[in-house]
Amino acid sequence: MKWKSKFSTTIKERGKDYFKRNRVINYKADDHSISGDVSGSHVYHVNIEIEDDKIKTMSCTCPYAYSHTTCKHMAALLFQYEKEEEIINMNLAYYASDIEKMIEYLTAPQLLKYLWNHYICDETERLIDMGKYILAYDLINYVLLVVSDFSLYKQAGYDRFLTNVDFKLKYCIRYASRDEYIYMLLYMAKEKDGTMYCDKVKDFYRYFFYSYLYQEESH
Repeated sequence: MKWKSKFSTTIKERGKDYFKRNRVINYKADDHSISGDVSGSHVYHVNIEIEDDKIKTMSCTCPYAYSHTTCKHMAALLFQYEKEEEIINMNLAYYASDIEKMIEYLTAPQLLKYLWNHYICDETERLIDMGKYILAYDLINYVLLVVSDFSLYKQAGYDRFLTNVDFKLKYCIRYASRDEYIYMLLYMAKEKDGTMYCDKVKDFYRYFFYSYLYQEESH
């Protein structure tokens, strides 16, 4: 997202100084907004609305912002945003390379446990807390593909793994392809325990996909 041209050089440099001195606290961001508090002589709250990867509106509770369109607190928050986005982008490459290394060295039970603890439990929770629902959904899908490719659904503990996957996906399911997701789950269920387990999966996901499942069962 391009934003620096909206700020004068002086305001921008002051904002960078605040950012480098870790003055941005309570940082939050999702696909539509960025918010946080910036501490100086006082603590001021900044909120920035985003639309189509562009800044829509900016506001700050500092006195300077009441008479100007930008302030150093807004700039500090945007520098923090850049840092967080850089970390996220680096992680996309890291996820794939890390999982590939683990595939080489871990047994199937160890790999399922690693994917569960490190990615499904810890990493997706971190991304969801940051409001990065699309990235969390993509990561979960990547993990599910690894599970399918290496037949990890045959391992003990897979039921618990699948339950945890559902718990995380409910936060970012609006970004999912419903048909594709149901197809993958039913495919994995059939590979594991047959028709009986497929019925359990249908019941488990009925709350989120009732209309889809109702149509399927009607044919």
